Amino acid sequence: MGVSVAGNNLTKTAGDDWFNARASSTQAINSGNGYVEFTASETTTSRMLGLGEFGSGYYSYSNIRYAIYLAGSVLYTDEYGSLTTAGSYSSGDQRRVAVENGAVKYYKNGALLRTSALAPTYPLICERRNVHER
Repeated sequence: MGVSVAGNNLTKTAGDDWFNARASSTQAINSGNGYVEFTASETTTSRMLGLGEFGSGYYSYSNIRYAIYLAGSVLYTDEYGSLTTAGSYSSGDQRRVAVENGAVKYYKNGALLRTSALAPTYPLICERRNVHER
């Protein structure tokens, strides 16, 4: 909703507002290991990407259970609405949210940022929100 897809690129088409653009995967991680990853092309927009338990309807970021949140040049992890600062990021950095051997892990450029204390609940789908365009 509020986005266009071209190949591997997702672009916000909705107006300049909070939580009015989103995308969800059509495939799910039903058990075991898997991940979602992305590379932001700039640091001027805020966005979230991660793994969630729902796939339709509600615009809120709260259904992205295990998320990486980019705001300006600050990188956060967000679990069930609880933000943790995880450093900074630059254009071109790769971020990943992964389920590995029963644990959710957050990565930046292949380096582990943190491991969640919360066990994943399956199935998990990829969720993406454009929080705010500037």
